[in-house]
Amino acid sequence: MAQDFEKLNIQWFPGHMTKAQRMIEEHMKQVDAVCEILDARIPMASRNPDIDRLAGGKPRIVVLNRTDLADPKATARWRAAFQRQGMTVLETDSRSGKGVNGFAGAVRTALHDKIEAYAAKGQVGRPMRVMVLGRRRRPAGRHTRQAVDHGRSGPGAAGHAGHPLAAV
Repeated sequence: MAQDFEKLNIQWFPGHMTKAQRMIEEHMKQVDAVCEILDARIPMASRNPDIDRLAGGKPRIVVLNRTDLADPKATARWRAAFQRQGMTVLETDSRSGKGVNGFAGAVRTALHDKIEAYAAKGQVGRPMRVMVLGRRRRPAGRHTRQAVDHGRSGPGAAGHAGHPLAAV
């Protein structure tokens, strides 16, 4: 009986996650930085450990969202821990909008060296591409899907001129 279990090859990684991981790998070459949105109450539990490997040496931005529900002292410790790893940290509460306007500044901080290098070449105002990753939570009570067509979809869609993050 034990031998039967040894022969089993169980695929526990869901297909949609494999597809998403392939898309991330495919588009990673086209971005300047990677932003990971985490729940400020449980940052490590809301992280995908594969992101560190997939991001490689790209500059990183961590958005600690839902700070209104998190312990401020714990959030400060998490902020310091991520900053020690060289990541730019932004604290937000997306429901009230608090901190959301700081995203462009966080991108500029994370990409400071790259922006200066472009400026030295006379390429001022060059668009920066940021891949934004994280678990999206659908608001309670909403059971319909709303499609938003910005001309393209998938990782890196924020690079499209019609997308709100395109102005970064």
